Amino acid sequence: MPGAIAKVRHAVPSAVKRMAVRVVGALPVCALLDSPGLDKPLRNVVVVTGPHRSGTTIMGRLLEHAPRTFLVHEPFNPDWGLQGVSHRYPYLRSVDTGSAPARTLRRFLTTGQGQWMGHGQPLPANHKRMRANRANVRGLRPLGYVAIVKDPFLLMSLGWINTALSERPPIVTLRHPGAWVMSLLRRSMHPRAALRSIREQACYGDPVVGELMEKHDWENADIVRAGAATWACLVRMLDVQLEAGAKASVVRMEDFAADPYAVMLDVYRTCGLRPPRDLRRVVDHYTGSQNVVIPAGRVLHELRRDSASLANAWRDRLDDDQQRTIREITEPVADRWYPAW
Repeated sequence: MPGAIAKVRHAVPSAVKRMAVRVVGALPVCALLDSPGLDKPLRNVVVVTGPHRSGTTIMGRLLEHAPRTFLVHEPFNPDWGLQGVSHRYPYLRSVDTGSAPARTLRRFLTTGQGQWMGHGQPLPANHKRMRANRANVRGLRPLGYVAIVKDPFLLMSLGWINTALSERPPIVTLRHPGAWVMSLLRRSMHPRAALRSIREQACYGDPVVGELMEKHDWENADIVRAGAATWACLVRMLDVQLEAGAKASVVRMEDFAADPYAVMLDVYRTCGLRPPRDLRRVVDHYTGSQNVVIPAGRVLHELRRDSASLANAWRDRLDDDQQRTIREITEPVADRWYPAW
């Protein structure tokens, strides 16, 4: 009997919440939360970004454990995100508030409207991902829930994020170039699409990126060389944005691996989120030594990893020639974040 009573007590608030979400979601309330001006930041939005394969997924998942949050997964991904974003890593500065990608994401977060993609094709209106994304924005944002926008392809948009998307500094995750290339090799994931996007955007108008891209036909190079060049281009543009005044909190995943609990406490504080009461248990669940270091096969994301061992696994997985190649291509960009390796 006591157990049954406890279940009833738990079910009542959950049922009330579901009813509130349905009622609020049926009304255009979410459109009233924010200023209609395209140059005004939205309320209750946290952005997690960084080069793909750099820990954005685990960071987004951990932030989602904070009370009253929901996840928006990769809206700038041309294959899986919102229709209207033509480039990976589009370069959006503070003045680009009227660009198509900027309008697309703002429209979704303020109204729940937007066409989501699957394998690069529009999903039907009744697809579960379409329904869930729409319901979260329309039903949860008006109730004060925070949207955790997890998207590596927002990395080149820090200026716009600061100006027109969020009042909170974005979290940028970063991995050692050796670890990043190791991840690409494990997945046989050539960064050709990212390199093509950089080239199509005229190397973001940056002379360092332009010079690096002219050195070699990276799109047809092997994964090690192409991966190192891609990392150097992306991190160079991260530095360019920070030097131009963009506000962001950069989290090296090696620091996260050394003390994930302390790092996450600081990240929650930076984002203005309240940590979950069982944060130590949550962190250990995802990062503890009981977890796998390198998953077998080509699984895309294995969120439960032995983070302490993973941080330096690349030193054993990559041979001396591969490490030397990565170092030669990424210097001197890597020196700011990884000065000695």
